[in-house]
Amino acid sequence: MADVISVPNRASLAAADPASPAYLAESGREGIFVFTAGNLTSQVSGDPQQGFYVSPASSPSGAAGAWVRRPATPGVAHASWWGVAVGSGVNHEVGINTALSSPAVTSLLLPAGTILIDGAIFVPGGKTLQGAGKDVTLVKLRNGLQPSVPFDQRTVIRSTAGAIAPTIRNLSVDGNKSPGKTNSIWMADGTRNFVVENVAAYNTSGYAFWAHAGAQPAVRTDGIFRNVSSFNANVHFECTRVDGVLWDGMVSGDGDGDISTEAVWHPLAGSRNITYKDGRHIGKGHPFLVVGDEAGGQVDNIRYVRCDAYCTDDKYSIFISKINGTVGRIFMEDCNIVSGLQGGIPARVATGRVEMTRVRIESKTGENLSAINDGEIIARDVRLKAVTSANTIVTMIFGKIRFLGGSMEVLNGTISPSGGVGGYISTDTLITPLVFSPIAGQNVRYIVPSDFTVPSARYYIGYNSPIADFRVNSAAVARYRIRLRGLLRKITTAGSLAVAVDAGGTTNAFGFIQIQNADGTFSRLNLGNGGGALQNIPANVGDTRTIEVDFTYNGANAELSVLIGDNGVTLLAGAEMNAERF
Repeated sequence: MADVISVPNRASLAAADPASPAYLAESGREGIFVFTAGNLTSQVSGDPQQGFYVSPASSPSGAAGAWVRRPATPGVAHASWWGVAVGSGVNHEVGINTALSSPAVTSLLLPAGTILIDGAIFVPGGKTLQGAGKDVTLVKLRNGLQPSVPFDQRTVIRSTAGAIAPTIRNLSVDGNKSPGKTNSIWMADGTRNFVVENVAAYNTSGYAFWAHAGAQPAVRTDGIFRNVSSFNANVHFECTRVDGVLWDGMVSGDGDGDISTEAVWHPLAGSRNITYKDGRHIGKGHPFLVVGDEAGGQVDNIRYVRCDAYCTDDKYSIFISKINGTVGRIFMEDCNIVSGLQGGIPARVATGRVEMTRVRIESKTGENLSAINDGEIIARDVRLKAVTSANTIVTMIFGKIRFLGGSMEVLNGTISPSGGVGGYISTDTLITPLVFSPIAGQNVRYIVPSDFTVPSARYYIGYNSPIADFRVNSAAVARYRIRLRGLLRKITTAGSLAVAVDAGGTTNAFGFIQIQNADGTFSRLNLGNGGGALQNIPANVGDTRTIEVDFTYNGANAELSVLIGDNGVTLLAGAEMNAERF
């Protein structure tokens, strides 16, 4: 090979002797070029920024050949070869897209710093767009995009339609709060086997990360999002009509907080076989939003694994719903959800079947778990905690909830079927502290963990008292058996012992109340519809007597409460309460 000559710029390269290779020393465009004879008009016209092809001055069209770059690593190119520069204040959309469309480029490297664009960057199949690092390279819309821009172009970076194996990695994007709903990273229209990793999105008025296929797609989008983050977006991580998408490591939050946030982890429209894994969200929006909103297919097999959310607005934390589509199976494992704002409901399942395993839910609102319509929740080893302002911990409005193991910590609240049928709470579910609201289940068992003193008169076991609820908002179609057995100790000289069942509206009821007398025998009252009260059982200070309630009845959509007292008694630790729903 002839000696390599050095030229300072492209104009000098165009005028150079083609007999020798040339080294282009122009800043940002450095590299070796070799003259290639033949008709290269299509290559030259397709590379107006002269990243790979520089035509000779004697034949500007390239009809007589052109200088062709010889990269150190075949297929790997630097965006600066096409004039892309940081801090220049100019639009580099065309240069980047030209480079990515070149057959000679398989991997395009972006420099560190902020790169401004005026429109979408398109990544074809088999191509990689790579920055110098997440939050090191920033691709930013210079002025934002208006609603008049066609929607398929209203994005920062996207795949070409139907692309196979495009990759985007090691960079950040900024949608600049575009007035037209604009996406940040969009895997579009049947893109297959994509990889998006180590990418951050900021100020997205549309979807920050979106896997998407068109209506009734013949090919559904699939691929991997790994180590992605989003701040200040309308939707953070969305799937539409996809099949087989893994989200592996997600962080999201409000950022500047001036974009209305609808959702975080949001599959819809016939999407299936999606896993969201290791997500962390603090901020606004529905963290877990699944919607069946078209007749084209069921949303199914959606998995959330180790996804934690602290919600700062009043949206449902978990919301499974439908418009004119259907939802199948949703799985949640080892997730933690906290509704940080009064009024935010942790979970409402209006359709589909949600299986929760080792999930922790904490609420400041009126409901913790709510199954309505044809929604179903199966909760295994789930921990619920509702603060004092919560008035219902579990609600079933024609839906169904099965609670297996786990615990409910309720400072005020009930379990209410409200027309739901088939609810269940297992006998090993721990209900604390001193709370027993059993009517969503069969044979629920609770043992009082510590002594509780009734200071005066008779107290509901829980109702409007510090001991919390032992009450039934029972369904009229169901039959129940309520039992209480334990020890009462007299602690004042005034009054006597008393136990009552307040069960207005019940039918087909029978059972009894009995209190142990001083001689070891029992005073007994047989119960019928409406319950009854056994009272005026004499006792001295320090006397400890066995009490027992056993009451079976048909529900009447009304409250049932058990009352104990009278004028100074202590219910001793170890008292056992049971409720069975037939």
